[in-house]
Amino acid sequence: AKRAGLTVGAYLYLRMIDSQPPEDQAHAFADHVGMLHADDFIPALDVEDDGFPPEKALEWTRRAWQELTQIWGAHPIVYTSDRVVKEVLGDLPLGPITDSPLWVAKPWPWKVRTPAQLGYAGAPTVPAQWGDYWFYQYQGDALPCPGFTATVDINRFNTAARGSSGGRVSWVQRRLGITADGIFGPDTENAVKAFQKANHLVEDGIIGPKTAARLFWLPPPRR
Repeated sequence: AKRAGLTVGAYLYLRMIDSQPPEDQAHAFADHVGMLHADDFIPALDVEDDGFPPEKALEWTRRAWQELTQIWGAHPIVYTSDRVVKEVLGDLPLGPITDSPLWVAKPWPWKVRTPAQLGYAGAPTVPAQWGDYWFYQYQGDALPCPGFTATVDINRFNTAARGSSGGRVSWVQRRLGITADGIFGPDTENAVKAFQKANHLVEDGIIGPKTAARLFWLPPPRR
């Protein structure tokens, strides 16, 4: 995938099992994934297992999130859905976890094991505690998809550019150390271009996957 020019990454499916403490899962994951480059997406924490009541599930999630943050020096992407936040985590306050870039899943417009839909996918239902997202998994177990020999989940990246607004724009502004008003105007565009230049990226002022990957590796700003 990297040779084809794609931005790649890895994710930890967090198991809600007493015999597998979240810190152990995080380190086993890190040992398996090995070295990562700033051109890759920072690892993702997949929160969807439902083996615990909400309070314990949230505790498990926080501990895994904190451990991954410590290992890689920046907040992981969080993969979850509105249903999981409400039902598995009981819609309890997530606190700093919502500073992670959100990869939101479901409800899928198409059934599983149907042909891959590479056109318009609509918009996801975003957990209210985030309010904005970077990735949308809009189809699961799709068949067939160019470049893959088996089932594959289909995702879209939520590009940010001049004229965009919302939580992900504020997130970028905080990381770049500029006024976080949530509006992608000329000052934000110039700051993004400067960031792209410093990281040897195309200086177009557009936050696509390659620019986002670099931004995701920035340490969280101190509050």
